[in-house]
Amino acid sequence: MTSVRSGLVTRNPQRLAADPARVITRFFVPGQESFEPQESRAGVVLSRILALTDDDVQSTLDDVLTRFDGRHRHLKDTFRRHARELADRLKPDRHLSDARMLLLGAAFTMEYAIEGAALCNPSIVAHPDQSDTAPNSLRFVMSVRGIGEGHQSSIGFRTGVVDAAGQPTIDEPAPYAATGRVSGALLDASVFGVELG
Repeated sequence: MTSVRSGLVTRNPQRLAADPARVITRFFVPGQESFEPQESRAGVVLSRILALTDDDVQSTLDDVLTRFDGRHRHLKDTFRRHARELADRLKPDRHLSDARMLLLGAAFTMEYAIEGAALCNPSIVAHPDQSDTAPNSLRFVMSVRGIGEGHQSSIGFRTGVVDAAGQPTIDEPAPYAATGRVSGALLDASVFGVELG
C-alpha cells in the first residue's frame, strides 16, 4: 500500500516565460542557412563591402554599432572573429582597415533568438556554492530548454534560492546571453587506450 502525504507538492505562481529579446550572435554565410545544398552568396557580399569607400564603410559601421549598442557583450570582438572566418576568401596581400574588417564581420553575423519559440523543461539541482545563503535555505542551479527560431533547442541556466519556508525565488537572467566555445582537448594515450578497452 502506498501512502500519499497531502501538501508534498504545491503549485507555485512563478512562471518561466520565454523572452524573444534574448539573442546571441552567430556566424552567418548567406546561402548556407538551410540544410539543402545551396551556392553561397558570400562572395557577392564580400565584393560589395570591399568596393565601398572608406567614408561609406565608417558611416555604415557607425550605424550598425549604434543599432546594436547594448544588445551584445564584446560585439566588436565578435565581428573581428567572424571577419577572420572569411580570411580564405580575401587576397593574402590585401590590407584592410579595422573599420572595414569590422563591417565585414558584421555582414556575416546574425542574431538568433534562443527563446524565440519557448522556454521549458526546468530542472534544478543544488548549487555547488552555498555560501552566504540563509539558514535552512538552498541555492540552486536550474537548467532550461530554450527553443529558438526554427525550433532549434539550446540549454540555458538560471539560478535561484529556495527559502526556509520552501518558497523558490528565481534570479533574473544575466543581461547578455552567451554561448560556450568548443576547444581541443589533450588526451593521454594510455588513458584513452584503457577507455577504449
